[in-house]
Amino acid sequence: VQVQSRLGPAQEVARLGPGDFFGETGILEKRSERSSSVLCTTPVEVLFMDGDEFTALVSSDRSGVLARGMEARAEKRQNARMSKLLSALAANAQNVRRVRAGATVYAQGDAADEIFQLIDGKLTQSFTTDTGEAVGLGKIERGSFFGYDALLGGVHDTTVVAETDATISSLPLASIRPALEGSDWLQSAVRVRTDRMHTALLSAGQRAATGHAESQILATMAKVAARSSVAVDTAAWEGVVRSMEPFELQQGEVLFKQGDTPTHVYLIEDGAVKLQYRTESGLHNVLAELGPGDHFGETAFIDGRSTRNTTVSCNAPLCRLRRLDRASWEHALASSPQLNEAVLEAAASRSRSRLRTIIELAAHNGLAETVCLQKGETAFKQGEEATSFFVVKSGSVQMSYVSPEGGSVPTKTYRAGECFGASGVLGGLQVDSPAGVRRNTATAMEDGTKLFKLPHRHLLILMRDDINAQSSVTNVSKQRNLMPRSGDASMEVNKKHLRDEEAFMMKRHPPRAAIDED
Repeated sequence: VQVQSRLGPAQEVARLGPGDFFGETGILEKRSERSSSVLCTTPVEVLFMDGDEFTALVSSDRSGVLARGMEARAEKRQNARMSKLLSALAANAQNVRRVRAGATVYAQGDAADEIFQLIDGKLTQSFTTDTGEAVGLGKIERGSFFGYDALLGGVHDTTVVAETDATISSLPLASIRPALEGSDWLQSAVRVRTDRMHTALLSAGQRAATGHAESQILATMAKVAARSSVAVDTAAWEGVVRSMEPFELQQGEVLFKQGDTPTHVYLIEDGAVKLQYRTESGLHNVLAELGPGDHFGETAFIDGRSTRNTTVSCNAPLCRLRRLDRASWEHALASSPQLNEAVLEAAASRSRSRLRTIIELAAHNGLAETVCLQKGETAFKQGEEATSFFVVKSGSVQMSYVSPEGGSVPTKTYRAGECFGASGVLGGLQVDSPAGVRRNTATAMEDGTKLFKLPHRHLLILMRDDINAQSSVTNVSKQRNLMPRSGDASMEVNKKHLRDEEAFMMKRHPPRAAIDED
């Protein structure tokens, strides 16, 4: 198998013999033309199948086993050919190094100026969506290249962490760019993998935005570790997984019901589960649909609740799950500060995600409206009556207050999935309680910023009738220090800290009037 190069003679990337098959990669990758030449070095007898027949055959296997097997074998072969070609073209620039378990190879947002290949060990890949969920993208297979965002310029779109001790090689972009520019085959192989990663990121982002994916623990641990420039405590999470009891559910089988006593934390290994609940008015709402790598059941322990808020059932032909009892779970968290922080951060992300789902449902039912702002326009201004609660659907909103000198002081920027505007609504569940006054101005930072706007009256009714709305608003408020962090999920308000913007109590010191309650 040869590939042409505009920089010199054709280069051999593989030799095939009896039992090998070839030609399917171009069909699987939907290429319009062949990117390599296959020359006979001896007389051969070859069996062949029409491309359309091959596609129909693969598609006819509803289990997907045949397609996944073909794709995995083709990927392994392409990686081997890329390795041979790139190593020959950039042998002097190749850097081989050993990374310890828990080390971050690169973090989302880091400068991307080289591509990598996994030689041995295990790596895991994740990314943070636009709405804040830390989502796992699976493991990187031995021999695979990764870090293709270097070829697109800019920064890495994902975070890669060593799950075990691993050996990786890296190739500076400057050393391989001539090879890329001179080889149509190499360009095609890289383009397919770059497009594949881009599609995976888009899919994960869409799943998160629609409640089909939530922050995962190992991916969140990578975020926590990156902030402090320390290793990921992969051993702590692996210990938790090993100690979990495996079990299975069939399609439609219920794991636990709304109102049941919380006893375990759960991890999905394969399949999907549906989380739904019944409101006080008798409506049945779907709160989330979760899949492999997602966990659930721990927020009842964090909130100190004595009953489950949702009913969870298997939403696939077969669900493979793991579970861990409360005492063992809390012991694991106490043993690893990083794991504990990641679990709390994932729970915070989940509260925001589920609150967003509930507000979107309210908008669908006509209780909330969508507001579109251009850059510089305001959702509300400091001093105005506080009458509505907001969730950022897209774009960003910056909070600010007027200093004693008359200048505008920015505090915090809210992005997609985050909420603000609870001031004046958390004094209790009295629908007719007086409105508060805005302590901040909320300004759109981008054209086309979209917000869900829910009047406080409707929010209070929603919280009164919907236990998950109440729980989500309460948790988000606790996370922002708007309410006490006691475990009883009380709706009593800590007056000293009630405000629209927690940054008031951080490095900036606004005038006392900006944070005092009436």
